[in-house]
Amino acid sequence: MKIESLIGSLTVSIVVVQSVQAQGTLQNLDFESATLTAIPSGQYGGEVPLGAALPGWDASIGGVPVTQVLQNNITLGAASIDILGPNWTTLGPGIIDGNYTLFLQAENSGQGKVSLWQDGLVPANAKSIHFSAWESLSTAIFSVSFAGNSLSPVVLGFGQSVAGQTYTISTVPI
Repeated sequence: MKIESLIGSLTVSIVVVQSVQAQGTLQNLDFESATLTAIPSGQYGGEVPLGAALPGWDASIGGVPVTQVLQNNITLGAASIDILGPNWTTLGPGIIDGNYTLFLQAENSGQGKVSLWQDGLVPANAKSIHFSAWESLSTAIFSVSFAGNSLSPVVLGFGQSVAGQTYTISTVPI
């Protein structure tokens, strides 16, 4: 059985031809809407409510809904969903952009996929989803889907996090 394995950080944005406002549109795509108490640099946080860390998002590990995520902390191999920032400099790629970066970590012990999603209306004139991701393992499997359909990301280029780690900038047409 093949289980997805990813250690990565990401930011997401939807590119539209023009601005459209509609009820139920996707939100917090850059993960900057967290309402969390800042953890001092060099210190680790603990579990925080998903809604405070990632407003607008739902998450699961191995198909089981997640209600808590780690703030400024990562596991040493167990599957987890973590929000890093604004003072995160300890491990991993650091903050990709802005104040917060999402860190997804899956493992091969049978815990299954680590998933993050939103339900909402995408503006009719949206052309693509852009995202930045850091994958620490050459064998990592990172997948993107829209309305239940797997999408094939196209690499646009590369960036460098504040910590000096290279991340990939990708897009997928929708």
